[in-house]
Amino acid sequence: MLDELDERLIGILQRDGRTTNHSLATSLGVSPATVRGRLKRLEASGAMRVAALTDLTTTGRDFLVLLMVRVKGPPVEVVAQHISALEGALTVTIVTGGCDIFASVAVADRAGIIEVITSQLGSIEGISDVSCALALDVIVSKPVWGFAGFESSTQRSRSAHH
Repeated sequence: MLDELDERLIGILQRDGRTTNHSLATSLGVSPATVRGRLKRLEASGAMRVAALTDLTTTGRDFLVLLMVRVKGPPVEVVAQHISALEGALTVTIVTGGCDIFASVAVADRAGIIEVITSQLGSIEGISDVSCALALDVIVSKPVWGFAGFESSTQRSRSAHH
């Protein structure tokens, strides 16, 4: 469980991940040793990790394709793993409702959209239906929250066998 100091520390780093321990300590009114200890504990527990974020628009991937996939036959987890291997796959989530898998894939151009929908998804066994949407605008994206500790059933199964 995070306390108020942990949350404030993480909040500062979410705004600027390059903030020095000394600056963090000054902002929080604690010693640099306290900051070092907190950071070490937060990272060791998996509550926080430091990562570089890439702005997709600077990489030439200007189109975000949203995929709603229905599966028939193989286990949903297997199909999801195949989708996650697609170039440009950002998220692949097993869901309830009108589809089995929700995925987002970043592509460079219209040809990339066609490639993903027709060739790449078409080659994955078990996909019975795909609905697609093209993101016109991203209103909010909060990369400060992640799922690093959220282990899929496929990952748990692999871990148990090793």
